Amino acid sequence: MLYRALVEDQPRMLGRSVLYFMLLTSVSYEGFYGAIIPYMVKVGVIAVIGIIPVVYAASRIEKSSLRSSL
Repeated sequence: MLYRALVEDQPRMLGRSVLYFMLLTSVSYEGFYGAIIPYMVKVGVIAVIGIIPVVYAASRIEKSSLRSSL
């Protein structure tokens, strides 16, 4: 389900790949299965909050480099 939602048949984006691997590696499959979904939601929210400033900073850097090259 995660692979299908974030990777398969989706446009390639660094943010999607990072989120997929963070969610995939954060879950302990030996533990109680009832805790997997809440834990994945927590990690997903933290990952999205972390990705937003990076995307914003990257777009600002790209815009400033385009202006300086003109």
